Amino acid sequence: MSADEPQPGAKLRFLFFNGILGWGVPFFVLMLIWDYVEAGGMPPTPKIIQLAFISAFGGLVLGLWLWKDRAKKA
Repeated sequence: MSADEPQPGAKLRFLFFNGILGWGVPFFVLMLIWDYVEAGGMPPTPKIIQLAFISAFGGLVLGLWLWKDRAKKA
Protein backbone atom coordinates (compact mmCIF):
# COMPACT_ATOMS: atom_id res chain seq x y z
CA MET A 1 0.00 0.00 0.00
CA SER A 2 1.44 3.35 -1.05
CA ALA A 3 1.15 6.64 0.78
CA ASP A 4 -1.43 7.86 -1.76
CA GLU A 5 -3.89 5.03 -1.07
CA PRO A 6 -6.45 5.59 1.68
CA GLN A 7 -6.18 3.51 4.83
CA PRO A 8 -8.62 0.61 5.25
CA GLY A 9 -11.85 1.94 6.72
CA ALA A 10 -11.02 5.55 5.83
CA LYS A 11 -14.16 5.92 3.74
CA LEU A 12 -16.41 4.63 6.52
CA ARG A 13 -14.77 6.93 9.07
CA PHE A 14 -15.12 9.86 6.66
CA LEU A 15 -18.80 9.09 6.03
CA PHE A 16 -19.53 8.72 9.73
CA PHE A 17 -17.67 11.77 11.01
CA ASN A 18 -18.15 14.21 8.12
CA GLY A 19 -21.52 13.03 6.87
CA ILE A 20 -23.60 11.64 9.70
CA LEU A 21 -22.01 13.44 12.66
CA GLY A 22 -20.93 16.54 10.75
CA TRP A 23 -24.18 17.21 8.93
CA GLY A 24 -26.85 14.72 9.98
CA VAL A 25 -26.77 15.33 13.73
CA PRO A 26 -26.72 19.16 13.54
CA PHE A 27 -29.55 19.04 10.97
CA PHE A 28 -31.52 16.73 13.28
CA VAL A 29 -31.07 19.04 16.27
CA LEU A 30 -31.99 22.18 14.31
CA MET A 31 -35.08 20.57 12.79
CA LEU A 32 -36.11 19.23 16.21
CA ILE A 33 -35.84 22.76 17.62
CA TRP A 34 -37.82 24.06 14.63
CA ASP A 35 -40.56 21.49 15.21
CA TYR A 36 -40.59 22.26 18.94
CA VAL A 37 -41.07 25.97 18.34
CA GLU A 38 -43.62 25.46 15.57
CA ALA A 39 -45.73 22.94 17.51
CA GLY A 40 -45.33 24.64 20.88
CA GLY A 41 -43.93 21.45 22.40
CA MET A 42 -42.16 18.23 21.58
CA PRO A 43 -43.32 16.60 18.36
CA PRO A 44 -44.70 13.05 18.52
CA THR A 45 -42.19 10.20 18.82
CA PRO A 46 -42.83 8.78 15.32
CA LYS A 47 -41.99 12.17 13.82
CA ILE A 48 -38.75 12.33 15.84
CA ILE A 49 -37.76 8.84 14.66
CA GLN A 50 -38.57 9.74 11.07
CA LEU A 51 -36.50 12.92 11.36
CA ALA A 52 -33.57 10.92 12.78
CA PHE A 53 -33.60 8.50 9.84
CA ILE A 54 -33.92 11.30 7.28
CA SER A 55 -31.07 13.21 8.90
CA ALA A 56 -28.77 10.18 9.03
CA PHE A 57 -29.57 9.25 5.42
CA GLY A 58 -29.02 12.83 4.27
CA GLY A 59 -25.70 12.92 6.10
CA LEU A 60 -24.67 9.64 4.48
CA VAL A 61 -25.54 10.91 1.00
CA LEU A 62 -23.69 14.18 1.60
CA GLY A 63 -20.69 12.26 2.96
CA LEU A 64 -20.59 10.07 -0.17
CA TRP A 65 -20.78 13.13 -2.37
CA LEU A 66 -17.97 14.83 -0.44
CA TRP A 67 -15.85 11.66 -0.62
CA LYS A 68 -16.24 11.47 -4.41
CA ASP A 69 -15.56 15.19 -4.78
CA ARG A 70 -12.44 14.85 -2.66
CA ALA A 71 -11.25 11.91 -4.78
CA LYS A 72 -11.68 13.98 -7.96
CA LYS A 73 -9.54 16.79 -6.59
CA ALA A 74 -6.73 14.45 -5.49
